[in-house]
Amino acid sequence: MGGFGKISGRHLPACCFPILHGLCSFGISARLLQRQVGLFPHIKARFAGTVVPGKQLTVKAWKVDSKTILFESCVDERVVLHAAAVTLA
Repeated sequence: MGGFGKISGRHLPACCFPILHGLCSFGISARLLQRQVGLFPHIKARFAGTVVPGKQLTVKAWKVDSKTILFESCVDERVVLHAAAVTLA
């Protein structure tokens, strides 16, 4: 049981497994895109799900025009970052 469950006396299933912080999965996705297209001045995304440490994060990207790339990040075909876009310099 996690620390919260011991202290509060509440035994919630959500306390039993760790999740990756959303900014970490966002940063990993940004880094993967940066390796492919180089530096970019703007990125945005909406968080759509949780990532468990150790799971593989897959980034799918589509170039819309010369300055915009849309992408989504998935774990086991489940979207965890959506409505995401990178603006190129």
